[in-house]
Amino acid sequence: MNHAPAPSPPPLTPGSHAGHLRGVNRLLVLAKGSNAIQVGRHALGLSQRWFAAAAPLQLVEVEADTPSAGVETLQCLIAASEALAAQTLAQTLHNQGLIFERPGEIHLWVLVDLVTTSVDAGAPGFIPISESEASDVCFDLAPSALVQELTDQVWQRLRVAIVPHILFLAEPAAEAALAFWVRQKASEATNGFYVAAPVNQEHLLLDAADWRWQAATALAVLLWSCAPNHTLLGPSAMGRGALRALGAAAWPSPAPLLKQWLALEWAHRLATRLINQLKAGAELPTSLSLPNANRLEQDLAAVFQPPAVDERWGARRPPWSALADLAQSLARQAENNEKEERMRQQEARFAWLDGQLARGQERLEHHQQSYLLPEEGWPQLGRYRSELHRYRQGLCQAASMVDERLESAVLRHERAGALAEQATLHLQALCRSLPPCTGRGLANAALHPWRWPRWIWNYWQRIPEDARRLLDALAQRRHAAWIESNLQLARQFYLAAIQQTQEELATLATLEHVLTALAGHLTHLLEQVECELPLPWDPSRLTWLYTQILDDTLEGAWVLLHQYPLITWPQRGESALATALIAWVEPELAALDHWTAVESLHLSLIAGEAEPSVAAGPCWATWLETLRRQATPLWPGQALAQQALAEEWIITPPRPMIQPQPPEAGEGWRHIQDWLAGRTERLQGVGKVDGLFALRWVEIT
Repeated sequence: MNHAPAPSPPPLTPGSHAGHLRGVNRLLVLAKGSNAIQVGRHALGLSQRWFAAAAPLQLVEVEADTPSAGVETLQCLIAASEALAAQTLAQTLHNQGLIFERPGEIHLWVLVDLVTTSVDAGAPGFIPISESEASDVCFDLAPSALVQELTDQVWQRLRVAIVPHILFLAEPAAEAALAFWVRQKASEATNGFYVAAPVNQEHLLLDAADWRWQAATALAVLLWSCAPNHTLLGPSAMGRGALRALGAAAWPSPAPLLKQWLALEWAHRLATRLINQLKAGAELPTSLSLPNANRLEQDLAAVFQPPAVDERWGARRPPWSALADLAQSLARQAENNEKEERMRQQEARFAWLDGQLARGQERLEHHQQSYLLPEEGWPQLGRYRSELHRYRQGLCQAASMVDERLESAVLRHERAGALAEQATLHLQALCRSLPPCTGRGLANAALHPWRWPRWIWNYWQRIPEDARRLLDALAQRRHAAWIESNLQLARQFYLAAIQQTQEELATLATLEHVLTALAGHLTHLLEQVECELPLPWDPSRLTWLYTQILDDTLEGAWVLLHQYPLITWPQRGESALATALIAWVEPELAALDHWTAVESLHLSLIAGEAEPSVAAGPCWATWLETLRRQATPLWPGQALAQQALAEEWIITPPRPMIQPQPPEAGEGWRHIQDWLAGRTERLQGVGKVDGLFALRWVEIT
């Protein structure tokens, strides 16, 4: 035994086309037996789909008989009745535009399973019972005592009346037993006896699943039409001893699905448009100034002045005691000056580089703003990507040129260093050719007077010349190092600028990936909705509907990108983006809130027609006749009583109080009346849910 509450409804909101509170009944379904449980579950699922909200329906399942089954079933039925009578349910329904039509009643539907299913073959069978056995068997399956006890308990607890109905799931072979049992129970307060067999009026044996589904459809149509309180049935059909075979067909309103499809299609077209813009390059003059390596070197030379010559030899003469360390002293002094100069300019070079990169980033952000979020019109994604590629290519060419010059500068620096080293060694050797300024050196000079002229010549002439030559070599080395530093700085700038541009291109690539994922997600959702949409809605008719409702709305959709800038899209998931896009376009679809199944069907029938007003009438007649044929009663024709009472109903939703848009959508109501005109056997009723339903019943006994 299982007390199955109604499942959570799908996240759809009912339309406001009714314009007032719709009356519904409290419904309690007791299903006993495997077939009855399946039919009850199908009917519950259909009810939730048709309501698009929480239907006031409770299902109690009884799977097998046990000694305590009766008590447990009664407890479950009482609990379900209390749930239906709860104030919270009434408030929830009121918020959804629903109200209890008869607050003092709960309609109890007892589903009686008289059909067994073969486990091996899976084919329906029946319980062969005779009239003498009918009373006991049917009492076990549809116990009147349980219904009476439930009626008493609910009245005592809630002051709510139980209105019972019975639907038998039986084979035609059980007709005599059913008729006998119905006649025996006709005096009891049961509001109606119905039956559904696996063989229909056209003598077709239905598959078990198909039969259960048709029986569930008939039950659901009865639940949510006026049939449970017999306002559909004529005065001649009010006798309690009648057993009626049911057949029904349903075309629930696809208006919520159409609204969902239109919003998804609009979002998909927007995403596709942005993707196409990204992929379409633009061969236009770039507004980003391409880099110039020559000009950059000139700017660096102007900002960072070449090193001045700190020391010149002039006419000075070093003391004899300083000759031994003269070359090393000059070299060390030059290296110290070069190091101090490098340390002094390093901070300035870093500041210059940071400033240049910051200005470059500002330029990129400005162009990003102008291309991705213009004040008016669509973003120019393809042109922006093309400009970035050309700008990056220019940066790479300039960086390549700087690399070549840097390589030459490094070689010049190395040659200048080699020349300075050579000049240092030459001066050092010349200075060491003179006697050292020591006692031994003086003694050596005194012993070699013939060398004095050469020593004097070297001291007065050659040492100054070699010293000047060394200082010039050191100055050249320092200048070469300055050029190399400038080129190194230029290279760092170009590499960093390339990195900045690459990051922008990577952002566009990520945006393209997000847009592709969004389009794929929307495509998947569209396919799901298209699978749920009933015929005659198909892709061509849906495309026609889009052109009628939203065809010109996409052009102005660029305003959306000011609220949701493209640069922020990579931080959002495709589900969040889809939700935002759908929420944006929903106001454009407000007209669909006033559509019923009639408007939705009418537009599908005239979609693409050259002369809709001419084609609508025959299309409606053909469609309604098809719906009628699908509602074949579930009982074989030969088993029906002679001169049996029978009725055929077309059940429509309440007519909208607001003129639907477009105006031609409301023409379907007239075509329904035209089809019913002149056919007294066909009647029209108003249902409690949005849909078009055909309901046929035929009296068996």
